[in-house]
Amino acid sequence: MQWRFKEFSHYLKKYPAFCDKISEANDATILVPTNEAFSEISRDELETRMTQDGERILGLHFLNHPPAILADDVRVNQPQSHSGVYLKQTRNY
Repeated sequence: MQWRFKEFSHYLKKYPAFCDKISEANDATILVPTNEAFSEISRDELETRMTQDGERILGLHFLNHPPAILADDVRVNQPQSHSGVYLKQTRNY
């Protein structure tokens, strides 16, 4: 059996306080990237990013504001770079 979300689970276990936050949520959505998504980033870069900023990165995948996902939520409406990290979008008018 292949575990499609094994990588996400691996990093999630490194942040028990964040796991508690998820467990305590009554109405939330977790947008879980597949192992394939993690493989788009080199292992070294992934480890560096997750060591430096893992809880915030995982938090971008956790939507906890019932009753709906807001249209202006950065995790929903901003494009992502090839590596899957959210980009700050700027506009020139």
